[in-house]
Amino acid sequence: MTAIIRTIKLALIRKGQLISKEKKNFTRKNGYSLVEILIAIAIFVSIATAITYLLLDASVSFRQGKERVFATSLAEEGLEAARNIRDSGWDNLASGNHGIIVSSNSWNFAEESDLDPSGRFSRQIKVENAGDDRKLVTSTVSWDFTPTRQGNVTLTTYLNNWAKIIEPPELPTWN
Repeated sequence: MTAIIRTIKLALIRKGQLISKEKKNFTRKNGYSLVEILIAIAIFVSIATAITYLLLDASVSFRQGKERVFATSLAEEGLEAARNIRDSGWDNLASGNHGIIVSSNSWNFAEESDLDPSGRFSRQIKVENAGDDRKLVTSTVSWDFTPTRQGNVTLTTYLNNWAKIIEPPELPTWN
């Protein structure tokens, strides 16, 4: 019987030593786990920040592209209006800075630049002489993308007085 008690005591002592070793290892593992958790959180925050930045940048780029396409269509419309005014009469294509208005189903120049229905985009048509029976037409659309950043689209074309009758030069006569 005493041999059995001694064996149990030895087993308990050994088990106690094992438990104390496990506790030491457990606290060391806790320290490593805390560092691992902090690293994981840092990686997660970095990735989340990068994804958020990319999404916001993509959103801004999409909006800028959408507004640029709209501004380009307004500028093209301005050039087409100038062509229409030229087609109604060369003298109607007066030099200077103009806006565009529609009256009685035809385009006409206005004294000031015109705005789109939303009021965000401003269009100005500039007509300059570029020689006899030729004009340089520049259509510029500008808008405020942000309060500190302005967007601009400028399109240019030459218009000729194609309706003018040109007399052919006289041919030399051979005697």
